[in-house]
Amino acid sequence: PEFPGCHNNELTSNHRPKQHGRFKLWFNQPGRKSRRLENRKAKAAAVFPRPVDGAIRPVVASMTSRYNTKVRMGRGFTPAECKAAGISTKEAMQVGIAVDFRRTDKSEEAMKRNVERLEAYRAKLVVFGKGQKATGTQVRGTVMPIVHAAPTIATMAITEEMKSFDAFNKLALLRHQHKQAGKCAALRHDAD
Repeated sequence: PEFPGCHNNELTSNHRPKQHGRFKLWFNQPGRKSRRLENRKAKAAAVFPRPVDGAIRPVVASMTSRYNTKVRMGRGFTPAECKAAGISTKEAMQVGIAVDFRRTDKSEEAMKRNVERLEAYRAKLVVFGKGQKATGTQVRGTVMPIVHAAPTIATMAITEEMKSFDAFNKLALLRHQHKQAGKCAALRHDAD
């Protein structure tokens, strides 16, 4: 019989791949979990009574025509938005308001929305004096998260006219008329 390979060499055993180094063991996973929890607690205690997740952010529209209908959290409020809300940029940064000196407002609606957001935040804000004991509960999670309104779907009863309407043939007729519009116009022009 014919043997694969060359000469009288040993047949290779390629069907047993090496197993060493293929697996990573995560015996430290429970320890890391508890360490992350302790770090979160320590961070929260260090920034008390300020919010754990940092400063309040503006609501901005995403970039490009594909995504500009979606709103998301931005980097910071513009100086113009802070001024309209009656807050200086220096004071804003001191009381937990993120300020972005590069962003500009492209529309009145966006500016109005963020000014209202700042005013609502300022109404809820509690500032403790120097040397005064901080009390109260600490905000955990995003400060004033974006609330997306649930879409409303209008329903209606299906009429007999709707059932009898043949959309496929109607669209085919309109396509045909659009395609023949030039010829029909030329014929009418010749007839005149």
